[in-house]
Amino acid sequence: MTYPRTLALQAETVRRWRNAVANARPGAIKPLSQSLYIDLADDPDARMTPIHLGYRLGRTALRSLLEQLETIGMAHVAFNFKYGKRPAKEVLQEIGEMVLPHFREARSGVSLDAVIPAPNETGRTRQEGAL
Repeated sequence: MTYPRTLALQAETVRRWRNAVANARPGAIKPLSQSLYIDLADDPDARMTPIHLGYRLGRTALRSLLEQLETIGMAHVAFNFKYGKRPAKEVLQEIGEMVLPHFREARSGVSLDAVIPAPNETGRTRQEGAL
């Protein structure tokens, strides 16, 4: 896992990581991930402004940032809401409903409804209820 950097520097980090993996274990795939502090704004179109190790931004800018990170080869992004002004549960719900579906459906051609079970009358999925 690495820290967030400018896109150009992060692209170089990904390149160097892949080269190191290829040299150490030819043919191996070892994904690279990064952390990212986010303060998700209420306004979905809020522009990205820097905060410590991340950004304050709207969901449109977050989606764009994640697309750019995916393009350079970043496999995973771990969000941290420490500096967020909104409740984490609310932010997670918005990201889950408005940002992540773009990535899953665009890559797999499968609707999230087919992948994530709908909750039952108690608000739990069948899998959760079985635990």
